[in-house]
Amino acid sequence: MFLGQQSCELKNDRLLLPGAFRDVFQDTVYITQGFDCNLLILTKSAFEELYKHIVSLNIADPLARLLLRMILSTTSLEQITNEGEIPIPARLIRFADLKEKTIVVGQGDYCEIWSVKNWIEQQSQVENIEGNSQRFSTLIITTR
Repeated sequence: MFLGQQSCELKNDRLLLPGAFRDVFQDTVYITQGFDCNLLILTKSAFEELYKHIVSLNIADPLARLLLRMILSTTSLEQITNEGEIPIPARLIRFADLKEKTIVVGQGDYCEIWSVKNWIEQQSQVENIEGNSQRFSTLIITTR
């Protein structure tokens, strides 16, 4: 499971994964465009679950088609090197505005890659106590 956040370096279009995250992945990862000017890194099983869900949507719905295009046309299957590095395609680096310093954020079944600038903006929302109370008040959140 991917938890927490780690600073990582992007050098020569390769991201050195934190050790804790590296252990969860096997030899390959799926990298795709995220929803918030970030990237998603998924294990094979997480990508297969996402794929099953989006291909089950009604393709007559323009939003479903757009989501399918957004995910599948930007996904890249990459091999993790022996050093624990993941090659990141240049188009995805540009999309997420990644520089040498990045932040990798655990999201349970997958993780996200953020530019430092974009993560600072996102983190200000995450830490906004009053805003979060209002934003999440309609959600049913349980711990089972």
